[in-house]
This record gives sequence, structure tokens and C-alpha cells, in this order.
Amino acid sequence: MNKAIKTVLLVLLDILLAAAILCVFAYYHHIRYLWGGVETPTNGGGLVFDNPFDDDSDDKEDSEPNVGGENENDPSGGEENPDKEEDDGYDRSGDFGEKFYDKFLKKGEAIISTDTQYKSSDISITLEEINTELYYNNKTYFVQYFIYDIYIRNVENFYTGANTTRLPMDELIESTTVDENLGLNRDFAIAAVNGDYWGNANHTHIAVRNGELLRKSDYIESDILVMYYDGTMKTYHPEEYSFREIAGRSPYQVWEFGPSLLDENGKALKTEDFDPSSYDSHVIGERNPRCGVGYYEPGHYCFVVVDGRSSDSQGMRMFQLADVFEELGCSVAYNMDGGDSSQAYFNGNDIRVDEDREQKGEAQRKLYDIICIGEVKKQ
Repeated sequence: MNKAIKTVLLVLLDILLAAAILCVFAYYHHIRYLWGGVETPTNGGGLVFDNPFDDDSDDKEDSEPNVGGENENDPSGGEENPDKEEDDGYDRSGDFGEKFYDKFLKKGEAIISTDTQYKSSDISITLEEINTELYYNNKTYFVQYFIYDIYIRNVENFYTGANTTRLPMDELIESTTVDENLGLNRDFAIAAVNGDYWGNANHTHIAVRNGELLRKSDYIESDILVMYYDGTMKTYHPEEYSFREIAGRSPYQVWEFGPSLLDENGKALKTEDFDPSSYDSHVIGERNPRCGVGYYEPGHYCFVVVDGRSSDSQGMRMFQLADVFEELGCSVAYNMDGGDSSQAYFNGNDIRVDEDREQKGEAQRKLYDIICIGEVKKQ
């Protein structure tokens, strides 16, 4: 009898031990992985990557956005240029001004600012709302999404806001108005979308915001998107990642969430193309609110924000978001955080928020970081 009792006790102890091990595993591998935050100072060592293309003697050092409808910059840089008309009124200065000068205002023109368009001497953004049906697995779904078509004169017009604790989007936007590291003054952002949830230290191994290294690692577990100071964007798979190589090129922004949505030819990836070791099937296959960043060429970008879990929209699967970027003609596209974190703002209005939270009178999900387009001048 005593032997039988001892056997039962040993079995129970083994079960309890196994349960404890499973609980610890679940916490570190799932719960802490999903919700782990950064409440302590960042581990980037305060390193700030310099803009290798920034010349202190350049005219843009003292330039200001055309807020009042005027721009005093000399388009010729003080020298005659026989290849362009002298009186066409366009400013060709800046990082991308020569290529996209006709996308911005002419000298003396007043800013255009509406619910769907913003145009100044340095920025051009159009916002388009798409309402359509998607057919999948013998079912039809309604979906609503928003496309921001973006042109910027200087790379600094594209910037980010990041915080070690989560904040409402409007507070994050407000926190970006002064940047001591870059010596910039910014007006309130014209456009903003959520970023990559960089505060999840168990998932995000590298983060660079506005040239500042917030977190570094010799390895990554998912695709990253890098924006360099020359305006180019490039995605890297974990197998091709090299921190030394990226740091050597002086990155301006680095995000880690993903996945990358297009192949090297700009074609949309399909469900089977996404790396299952980095992205769970439910992340790829389920319909959700989404947010993505697209790249055409230096100075020309887009944001796509998909509504979901609402009366107007049932969300998108990952390959459907990829299809949108292919149809837009992007050469690079990258998925940012989604679900309740998928939030968007344009010219004073919230464009995409979580409908369920709004109807319940609850605050929207707080964010660790955002991506902004706004007017910028150097101090």
C-alpha cells in the first residue's frame, strides 16, 4: 500500500514539474515574446549615424519650409544652369528637388491643404480611399484601405518618432517636433502611420530612428527594412543580414517587423513564399487591419493602411496587401505592425483607428513608434 502511494506521489510530482516547465516555456516563448517591452534605456550606446550626403555649406542648411507660400532659395544655387528655364518658378534644390521639382509648389504659391491633399514647397501627399471587394476561398469580403502617395524634397521630411514606453499616436506625433540629434525643428506632422512596435525587445533586435541607433544585434529573426540617408530603401532577410555592412552605409531608419512583401522584381509574394520560421501562419493567413510602407525610388514613397474588424472592412491577408503594393508599382514594400496598432493620421484627422475601441469609448492602443511626413527646417 505504501509503495503504491509513493508511486502515485512520484507521478504527481512528475506531472507538476512538467507543468511548471511548460508554463515557464510558454511565458518566455509566447507571452513575454509578444508583450515584452522596453522600460529601461536603450542599448544602442547613443550612437548617431551621420548623414554622409549632408553638406553644412549647402543652401538647405538655412532653408525653411514654404509655410507662408514663399521660398527664398535660389534654384540655381548661385550659378547659371543653361539646361532649365530661369523663370519657371520651380525650386530644384534639395536631396530630390531636381527630379521631383514639379511635384512641389512654385515660388509664391500658397500651400494646398485639404482632407485628401497636402502640397508645399517641400512635400506633396495625396490620400486616396479605396472601397472594394476581395474574393477568396469561395467567399467575398468587403475591404477599405487608404493609400498615401508621397513625394519629399529632402530626406529629413521623412522621419520617425520612438519612445521607450507606449504613448497615444497624437502624443508621439507631438514628441517629434524638435530633434536635438539632427538639429531639426519640425512642424506638426502632415501624415503619420504606426511603425514596427520596436519596444518588443524579444522580437526587434535592431532599431534605428532618425539616424540614432536604439538597439543593435549581430543577428535578426525576421525581415528588416532599411532606409538610407540617400533615400533608398532595402529589405534584408535574416540570412543576408550584416549589422557591420548596414552600419557602414550609415542608415537613417531601420525597422524590424515584416515580412517583406515583394520580390527583387517587384512582384507580390504569395502565402507559401513567406518564411514560416519567422512568421506564424495566422499572421500571414488571417484577415486583419494592416499597415505597410512602399518605396518607388529615392524621394517617392507610399503608405498603405488597411481597415479591418469594422462594419466597413474585414481586413486583408498578407498576400493581398502584397498585391496592392505590386499594383501600385513599388519596387520595395514592407509590412509594419497591424491589428489594433494599425493607425493612420492625415492633416489633422484620424484616418484609421480601431472601431470597436472607439464605439466602447476606449482609448486607442498606445504605440512605441510612428512614421511621419512633415515640414522640417534646420536649427
